[in-house]
This record gives sequence, structure tokens and C-alpha cells, in this order.
Amino acid sequence: MMESEYADTAVFFSLGGVGLSLINSMAEEVAFVTLSKSAALWEVEVRNKWKTLNMELASLLEQKWLHDENSVILEDYLEADLDKMEMKKPFMGSLRRTYNPALWAQYRKSKHHTYLHAKVHRLQVDNQLKDAYFSTVFSPIPLPSYILKRSGPRPFIEFALMRRQVPEKDIDTFKYVKLIIQEFNVKLDKGFVLSVYDVFDWNSEKKDESEQLQADLTQIHKSLYDMTVLYMHISFSLDGRVHKVNNIDTSF
Repeated sequence: MMESEYADTAVFFSLGGVGLSLINSMAEEVAFVTLSKSAALWEVEVRNKWKTLNMELASLLEQKWLHDENSVILEDYLEADLDKMEMKKPFMGSLRRTYNPALWAQYRKSKHHTYLHAKVHRLQVDNQLKDAYFSTVFSPIPLPSYILKRSGPRPFIEFALMRRQVPEKDIDTFKYVKLIIQEFNVKLDKGFVLSVYDVFDWNSEKKDESEQLQADLTQIHKSLYDMTVLYMHISFSLDGRVHKVNNIDTSF
């Protein structure tokens, strides 16, 4: 329901993980892109405070959870009811499991409102070339431990939008638009950049350099026009061998 209106359309989407390989025409894997989920976080409520369970206890509970087992009993060490989400040993209290899928999205629409909320938990790009200078090209920077303890894992990208439309009154407004991107690393080498470019270089027709430069600058301006401040760490190396099929210029 959005502002006293019941949604007539609701769509929820969740994806545990996905991997995409970029392969050139010589059957060489150039890059591997992954969207990955977070590890499940298990907590127990002790004296009105949520306590994070250690890795050993969390792993035991997670294994039982994934196999749809309601009862967990391990001698005198561990006892829990996953149906009621209660723990009796080694702590006594309510259990809570927090899990973030790789990709999550929610779309809701009512008569006058449209709502979209999407999260990408973790995005990583790896250089798969055997002579790569940087093995990981793109990755989020881990959150500080004090933030993890306070609010748990956060999505790398989060987007939310609320739109209000009243056609009979000619009203069409965006009540809010939110885009949050966490701090990340970008590490590139010349060999990887040109190898990726070669995969997509289907049209080898050359353009005038000045025209190409102007087109690139125009595209960059368009892309960044509505972008908020991003925190990124960029590394670049002129090393790395180019794995190419097409006749591309590698002289920069």
C-alpha cells in the first residue's frame, strides 16, 4: 500500500548469484563478472540484545537451514529449533537469520503511484587472462568492522524511486529518487583494456581521431550529468599483453 492506495501490481525478484564470462573468438576467457550474495548472518537475542554467533555455530545452523531441517541438536554443544527460530544451547533466546541475495528487486504500482526498489549486493570483475597484471579489475571495498557490527552488510548498489501520477490533474512528479553506490576499487592494465575492446570491436571502420575524441567527451558528459559523488580507487598499468583477434591499434 502506498499513501492509502493498495497496489494492484506487485513484482518481487531475487537472485542468489550469477556469473558471466567474456570470451573472445580464440576461445580465451578475458573477463569473468559475478554478482554474489552475502553469507548468512545468524544472531541470538540475549538480554534484549542481538549477539552475532561465531562462524562455527553459524555454519552448523546454516547447513541445517539449507537442508530444511527444523531441529538442530549436537550433543551438549548446540540445540536449536529452526521452525520456531529459538536457541536453547549454548545461549537461550530468539534466533534471527539475515541474508542478502546477489540481486533483489521490488516493483509496486497502484492507481497513482509507482515504486521501484533494487539492490545489488556485490559486483566483481576479474581479469582471466593468464598474464594479467591485476587479477581483480573491479570490486567493492569492504565496509569497516564497526559499520558491519552496527548495521550488518550493505548492498554495493541500492536504487529506489517513487513516482506519483494523476493524469486527470496533469500531475506527474518523482517524490524521490535515491542511488547509493559504496566505495570501490578499479584496477586496469593496458592488456586487459585492449583485450576487452577487441572482443566488442565488430566494426573495424576507423573514424577521424578528432571526431572520435569529441564523441567520447560528449558521451562522458552525458553519462556523468546526473551522477552524485562517488568514492573510488583507480589503478592503471601500461603492462599486460594484449590478446586480440581484430586488427586494433595498441600504440597508446
